[in-house]
Amino acid sequence: MSISSVTLHLTLGRLLKKMIFIHIPKTAGQSIIYASKVKPISGRRHARLQDLSDEESNSGDIFTCVRNPYDRAVSTYYYLKNLHKDSPYSPLSQTEDVSSFWNHVYSNKKEMLSHPVLCYFRPQVSFINEADGMGVSSKISRMFRYESINEDWQSFADTHNFLPIEHKNESVLRPDKNWSEELTDECVSNINEMYSDDFTYLEYEKIT
Repeated sequence: MSISSVTLHLTLGRLLKKMIFIHIPKTAGQSIIYASKVKPISGRRHARLQDLSDEESNSGDIFTCVRNPYDRAVSTYYYLKNLHKDSPYSPLSQTEDVSSFWNHVYSNKKEMLSHPVLCYFRPQVSFINEADGMGVSSKISRMFRYESINEDWQSFADTHNFLPIEHKNESVLRPDKNWSEELTDECVSNINEMYSDDFTYLEYEKIT
């Protein structure tokens, strides 16, 4: 469902190389897992870099994929809407559209951002830093961007004998619109505040 930490052993002659993938929710993670044929570490699904032991985090190449925070927010809404469908217990049942949902999340951001299960709402950088408030860890050897994953993945895939990227786990309810058509100015402002570190450390443009 969300953050996965996965390991893959590649045998190149006698060389055994370990790779770890940090799966940030709604950033093409399922597509990457399918293409690389990796399997989740037993009992460690949806782990952040901070959740790994020193031995694990220093034992090989760690890669990830990030996404424009606005686009990720819209994708998350439609994914959760499809996942929970018409459940009266879902917070989506209390909101009418993307912006009202994210304004609801913002109003409850302290709980939403710290909840151990609600990893969809955590800032992306919190999965790939070594401590809260820090930038991307130097242990991350490769950081793909969702916006260019199809082009950037191929050379990486060729090097490691991975498959091409195929779109998996698509937000099926999402209409064919740009995120800017669905987010109100108030919602954009709220996302700016909630994900300030993502804009700063992942170098996405913040709309003001």
